[in-house]
Amino acid sequence: MTRISLLLVLFLIGCASTPTERSYYLLRAEAPGDLAPADPDALLGIARPSIAKYLNRAGIVIQLGEHQVREARYHLWAEPLDRGIRQYLSHRVSALLGRSLNTGPGTEDTWRYRIDVSVEEFHGTLNGEVRLVAYWSLRKLKNGTVIEAQYFRRTRQQTGDGYPALVDAQVELLDELAESIVQALRRMSTSVQLRGLSRSAGSARLER
Repeated sequence: MTRISLLLVLFLIGCASTPTERSYYLLRAEAPGDLAPADPDALLGIARPSIAKYLNRAGIVIQLGEHQVREARYHLWAEPLDRGIRQYLSHRVSALLGRSLNTGPGTEDTWRYRIDVSVEEFHGTLNGEVRLVAYWSLRKLKNGTVIEAQYFRRTRQQTGDGYPALVDAQVELLDELAESIVQALRRMSTSVQLRGLSRSAGSARLER
């Protein structure tokens, strides 16, 4: 049986029967133990992402056809998706840079730079393809200048069937987005575009 027909059968079976309990999923990144999850003195912060309205719901979203999507009723995010994505990206970017980003509430007035992320697509399909389409930018807060802006569009194929494999693929796509952001930061650190970002001992850090 092909993957698309197998997933379709599983989807239809899931719609026809009621699971005994709901499953909840978290987006979490592993980071080195000596890297704090937040640094109140960090000058680079990541804002809470904006999420397309169709994604702003508890259930994981599956695309059924070219113009049709459906929210899962028994496979749910354990927290708001925008919060989970922000948490994941902040940890992954921090780990790759070697310094924590600032995500503390009420601290944005101390930041020098802010990363903004807008997520347009973040869902699976019946043929096992998982998509992430996002736009991210880096802004200098002193004068509001956008230093860098990139459009990110990637897909991954699930390595297994079901929602756990779908979420695994979504995590891998967020890893790729984090790597894209860090590559841009490192590239800009060598130019006058991003003053105060320097690399030392194989990592990058923000300085006052």
